[in-house]
Amino acid sequence: MKKLTLIDAGFLQIETPETPMHVGGLHIYQWPEGSGSDFVKELFERFVGGDEFAPPFNQKLQYPLFKLGIPSLVEDPDFDLNDHISYFKLPEPGSMDQLLARVASLHESLLDPTRPLWECHLIDGLADRRFALYFKMHHCILDGVGGMQILEKCLGKSPTTHELTLPWELGERKKKKSRTKPGLPTRIYRMIGLATGQAKATYELAGAFWHTGRQSLKSGETTLPLPFLCPKTAINQEVTTNRCLAVKTFSLESFKRLGKAAQATVNDIVIGVCAGALHRYLKKINQLPDKPLIALVPVSIRPKDSDAHGNQVSAILCNLGTHVDDPRQRLQIIKDSSTEGKAIQNNLSSQAAQEYAMIGGAPMLLVQFLRLSTYLNPAFNLVISNVPGPRSPLYMQGAHLMNIYPVSALYKQQNLNITVTSYQDSLDFGLIACPDFLSEVDRLATHLEDALDELNTAFNLSSIA
Repeated sequence: MKKLTLIDAGFLQIETPETPMHVGGLHIYQWPEGSGSDFVKELFERFVGGDEFAPPFNQKLQYPLFKLGIPSLVEDPDFDLNDHISYFKLPEPGSMDQLLARVASLHESLLDPTRPLWECHLIDGLADRRFALYFKMHHCILDGVGGMQILEKCLGKSPTTHELTLPWELGERKKKKSRTKPGLPTRIYRMIGLATGQAKATYELAGAFWHTGRQSLKSGETTLPLPFLCPKTAINQEVTTNRCLAVKTFSLESFKRLGKAAQATVNDIVIGVCAGALHRYLKKINQLPDKPLIALVPVSIRPKDSDAHGNQVSAILCNLGTHVDDPRQRLQIIKDSSTEGKAIQNNLSSQAAQEYAMIGGAPMLLVQFLRLSTYLNPAFNLVISNVPGPRSPLYMQGAHLMNIYPVSALYKQQNLNITVTSYQDSLDFGLIACPDFLSEVDRLATHLEDALDELNTAFNLSSIA
């Protein structure tokens, strides 16, 4: 049994049919050389043929009495792979548009709360001898960085490696339990350690919130944003259950080169490209506000050697400078805002950073839980997340993993989420939206390319395909 953390449980509390709190990935694979037409069907048989299962994939939620308290994950005695894995073949011609429509439809439905909270869909029939895998899992179980770690453990590093370990077969490393209870001195020492750690975290938190408040009250364009003060735009209506999905791939080198010219990080350039696309889109539909849009930008606090499940993430609010026409000035606003936000995070221990995220996110969660979003400005306009992925090519029984497109969650009053995954030498953008208010998500994806070209021109760089 594993009890969820407050952050994990928060994703369950704010979930509604309109805002499912699962996150997913759309992985595109190239068939292995010389493989037969039944390759994906045979792969599906391998997927459903296992008989050894590991947490959290074989665990379901168990709530305290009357659901008064935080739930735990317990082993599901009735776990059946067939309830979680499916096979589907796209009709001809097997286009990307057909695939994206199918995945958007799969992403709309809530996961069954009486079963382990995940699904895996193998999608055959994609043109050019490709197939896709769409995997979704509840955000209370796993964050993006944790998902990338699982992916790297499962897939091979060579096209000739045909051994395959599936996520639900990955056993957790278990520490040997001591057969003797610790003595009184040891227990006292541990209690003192916990108390000291909490005191240190409390001191760090006090400094962080003092700095946040002081910076947010300063005048100027590059101050730290506060929640619920951003403008309400076309991408901030009450979401429905419907979803649409667009994807875009860029060269990682083009973002690195631009970052070097602008003295910015790759993440700054990612945010800058998203901001430029939003500026163009909202301006074309005559709904560009005078105030800048604000993005919630997740920040991973997961240690490199951690293979724990659950969420180990904090976040900052970033001023996108969308009210500014000059792309260089807009990027400078983003750089300053993100630098200020990250400076606070960098001065916090892991424990303090998680508590900072919980305290800072509590008002946003409360507004969602009490359904007060209709009466307030959005806490933020959208989420922009950048998840680092594998730098080396990966293979599934010889099939080359070509793209890792993230498919994330929407919150109330946030009709758009842009999440990016780096893989090999590429950046894969996944834009999930509510089509009832943002039906032109394809156009917005195209504007990402326009925004990158605009920044390259501003810094006198030629475009890289």
